[in-house]
Amino acid sequence: MVYKNLVTNIRKLINHQDVAVGDCLPSEIQLAERFGVSRMTVRKALDVLIQDGLLERQQGRGTFIIGKDLKHDNNHLNSFTEHMKMLGKTPHTEVSEFKIIRAPQAIASQLNIQQDDKTYYIKRLRYADKQIIQIEESYLPVTLMPDLTYHHLESSKYDFIEKHANYQIEGCRQTFLPIVASQEFALQLHCDPRTLLMQLLAVSNTTDGVVVDFSVITFNPADYKISYYLKRHPLD
Repeated sequence: MVYKNLVTNIRKLINHQDVAVGDCLPSEIQLAERFGVSRMTVRKALDVLIQDGLLERQQGRGTFIIGKDLKHDNNHLNSFTEHMKMLGKTPHTEVSEFKIIRAPQAIASQLNIQQDDKTYYIKRLRYADKQIIQIEESYLPVTLMPDLTYHHLESSKYDFIEKHANYQIEGCRQTFLPIVASQEFALQLHCDPRTLLMQLLAVSNTTDGVVVDFSVITFNPADYKISYYLKRHPLD
């Protein structure tokens, strides 16, 4: 539909690096002329973006940008807390589960440990300002971090691993999978059940090749986007 294409185009305008939160959009007439659509179509597209929390109409003044889409540019490995701070957001973490389990085979193989070895299971809700952006389920070997506590997990997990457990993280292998939202995910991420979500499977290792963390991170790509810049290394 025409208005959906217009929503995409205006969203790109809002997220452009030269446009800031607080800026006023061009008028509805100017947008209609710019994109070759009717003013009614412009108004319908703006209504969608207002509902998404990106725009606000101010009577007699115009339509103003009040937010941008969250976008994680993966040129470097940063924690969620670090990245939200770089975006000017206030990160907050709610730990909903923290317990020790016996690692099933599927988890043990990711962590390079033996089946039934003691493993932390952690579930955290990751917020940007007041919005849940990620649901993170993590598994960490107990033997590597025997003094990990609930309090440590309320902030950056990487910070604990590197500064308290003294493991230097070298990198992270990431795999993306599409999933359909369960009732639980839909409730927490404020989307309709059966919405298409993304899951990120992340395995973090140290400079010595020790796997310190396996996490499954679920997010709605409508709210949180991840982009990559990959340098080309031609084969000889």
